[in-house]
Amino acid sequence: MRIGVGLPLAIGCAALLAVTVLAGDPDVAQFLYRKAEKARRARKYEEAEKSYRRALEEQSPFPEAAFGLGQTLEKRGRLGEALHAYRRCRDEIASSPAPSSKWKSLASRATRAVKRVQKQFTELERLDRKFIRACMSLGIRYHKTNPGAARRACAAVLKIDPDHKQARTLLESLGKGGPSGRAAKPRGRKLINDELEGWVPGLNEYWSVSNGLLTAKAEGPTGRINWFEGERTQGRYTVRAEFRILSGGPKRTCGIFLGNKHGEARWWALMIDWNDEIALVETTARGNTSVQEKILRGFKVGLWHTVEIEVKPGVLTVKFDDKRMFSHKTGDRTSFDGELGMFAQDVHVLYRNLELRK
Repeated sequence: MRIGVGLPLAIGCAALLAVTVLAGDPDVAQFLYRKAEKARRARKYEEAEKSYRRALEEQSPFPEAAFGLGQTLEKRGRLGEALHAYRRCRDEIASSPAPSSKWKSLASRATRAVKRVQKQFTELERLDRKFIRACMSLGIRYHKTNPGAARRACAAVLKIDPDHKQARTLLESLGKGGPSGRAAKPRGRKLINDELEGWVPGLNEYWSVSNGLLTAKAEGPTGRINWFEGERTQGRYTVRAEFRILSGGPKRTCGIFLGNKHGEARWWALMIDWNDEIALVETTARGNTSVQEKILRGFKVGLWHTVEIEVKPGVLTVKFDDKRMFSHKTGDRTSFDGELGMFAQDVHVLYRNLELRK
């Protein structure tokens, strides 16, 4: 695999055969579009999504395929991706010098879909705010008579908004961290700050930082990896970060890399692909990657998620949303001393609460 072509996670033998068969078809995009439409009507949304995406790779502009992809993603509850697909449909038609009446009608439908999905996003944010207010009210009410309940209320708030000052202050005032009476574990060293102190900027035209929020906006089919080299790590450590994917293009990928030493030929990365895939990959200096572990468990675009990599000699353990996903033995690679960094390709993603724990 090559990073520059979008970091595909895996290609099965059946997929390779299909590509070979279709390679000589003069109308591959239409073939894939019809296949996607049939799958969508049959409610086989995963199959439909893959065919729509391949059709869009074969032909551009292709607003019908973009609209169908938006419908499919909306059905799957992935509103951020659906919004991007509907906007692509609308914008492709708007940029056409002489759109047909059929395309004009489709553009109207896409515009309505954009408004509908955007409204759903706004409603989700409203519900989050309402939930936070209720939890904080509960925490304040019971912080003396039932500290355990108050802690749980604060924890629920911080899961949605880790930077909520009132919840964090209240939780700290409660003292001990849980019903067992043991003190809460100290937080790790925060690596994202307003000056990015200790970081070496890479392609910083794609990166910005403000109030502890690192933003990577690398949209467009450039296939470039945009990253910061940063904290040097040694021995055993844990890297933890929260991320939120907002939008992206066909080659959308983001993640965390570690164990990158200057002059060495390979390092490791936790790769988060837009297509519901998370993988641990080994990467070479030439951009080739090999998938070592793969998680086919979806995440919701537009929401905050947590990733954590625990590093021990010869073993990497990965957690997603605080659930252990797998441990992978790394063979002859026993040390991951080196630099820690973030990358983003063809995607708009936010990172926060990046921590290094020893």
